[in-house]
Amino acid sequence: FVDGAKAAGIMLDSGALAGGATWVALAFGVNLAAAPENLDQRTISLRDVLPPDAAAPEPLEFLAQLRPRLENWSARIGRDGFEPLRQAWLKRAHGLGQIARVTQGANTLEGRVVGLSPRGELELDTAEGRRLVAAGDVIFSNAA
Repeated sequence: FVDGAKAAGIMLDSGALAGGATWVALAFGVNLAAAPENLDQRTISLRDVLPPDAAAPEPLEFLAQLRPRLENWSARIGRDGFEPLRQAWLKRAHGLGQIARVTQGANTLEGRVVGLSPRGELELDTAEGRRLVAAGDVIFSNAA
């Protein structure tokens, strides 16, 4: 998020394979030159926050700058487990303490974002109590 508008997003999906194996896909997108419009929340691109005469970041250059950081976190998780990443996320997370709506297919949860579990689930305090959310589209109530 930049100035309260979404500048990037992540996608994580998984499923079962024959024989009991599991597949996992992780992807992310960053709005470098333009941001999608007509979504359920405000969006922004990195180009929007640069000086008027500056060019938008080139995708491969952006990835080249980001890749060493991703590799460092990957190595650290392999060495130290998930907890250091969890703590870093908690220090920087957008929306902690805010009300959010989480859509999981046809189901919707609403509650206050209170943390990230040791297994990586979003911790959401709902009217029915604390819920751990492993997957879903998270929209903050002040984003639309």
